[in-house]
Amino acid sequence: MEIQQKNVVIATTAAMVILTAFGLIMLRRRNKKIKSSTVVDGNTDKLKTLVLEDMKPPTEWKQVGQISGLRIYPLKSGRQVNLTKADTTEFGLKEICRKGTLPLRDRVFVVYREENKKFVSGRDYSKMLKITVNSMGNDSVEFSFDKERIIVKVPQDGEQDNIDMRKENIRTIDCGDELSSWISKILLGKNEGLRVGYWPDVRRDVSQVYKDQLEVYKNMSNEFTGAYSDLSSFLIVNQSSVDDLNTKIGDVKNYVTVDNFRANIIVSGAPPYAEDEWKWIKIGDKAVFKPYKPCTRYRQFTDKDQRRLEGESPVMGLYIGLYTKGLIKLGDPVFVGSS
Repeated sequence: MEIQQKNVVIATTAAMVILTAFGLIMLRRRNKKIKSSTVVDGNTDKLKTLVLEDMKPPTEWKQVGQISGLRIYPLKSGRQVNLTKADTTEFGLKEICRKGTLPLRDRVFVVYREENKKFVSGRDYSKMLKITVNSMGNDSVEFSFDKERIIVKVPQDGEQDNIDMRKENIRTIDCGDELSSWISKILLGKNEGLRVGYWPDVRRDVSQVYKDQLEVYKNMSNEFTGAYSDLSSFLIVNQSSVDDLNTKIGDVKNYVTVDNFRANIIVSGAPPYAEDEWKWIKIGDKAVFKPYKPCTRYRQFTDKDQRRLEGESPVMGLYIGLYTKGLIKLGDPVFVGSS
């Protein structure tokens, strides 16, 4: 019992150190009021999101770094797949693989409760972080957890569920009873209770459920949503910002890595927190992205008085949407511009 209590104290102390470091970073950052470019339809009171045609990328670019990491997470909250190169699609990164092999894509599988259709994540079941998805031929994938493995055919049609993912109701194609039983055993220890869904290539509509954010983040758009990602089709993180965070943490035992933030694209060579000012991003020769919102998933305080004292939610990384497609790879130069 004493050992268990000691472990809890150590874990709690480590978490507090990391959260305190986030708070210090946020004291450095200034809140900026952003004018809204969304429009309210007088007939429907529906916010119209900014479309790509309304955006004008810059004509001049300045190199700020290079790509040091490319990752996808085929299963939402599952283990990452490291890539050396990738196609950029409007819904996120896609693996480039040999002919006859199904290319993996980012966050196209999701786990949800059979009873109420609510999605679950690594916050609910930490074992999910160790579940790997690999391509097996031109129409199948393998799910694995330690020594437990199962190969399933990726559904292209079939029974669909409407799952509850935070504020959104999103369509998914059920992957069948066999995979449902497998993942229920892994996460729940029983033969039922959870289902696995596959994304049916539908465009999400954020114009209603994220109306409050659309009023603040002027470049947020339906065109920038991913499959089952939290909000954006791409998350980019600056390695130097993570390194600087570790200097605030101090104790090497509590250091974090870019893996903690589950980004798709990692940039090296830029100054810490330079990404706060990036208006446009170009990677390699062709791929162009539009940043539109800081990633604020890593929250420190929930009490309003604490927030007033310590500042707003800490951020790490940028949500970005694709403006121009292009192949990107490790070592590619990263440019920024403004317009």
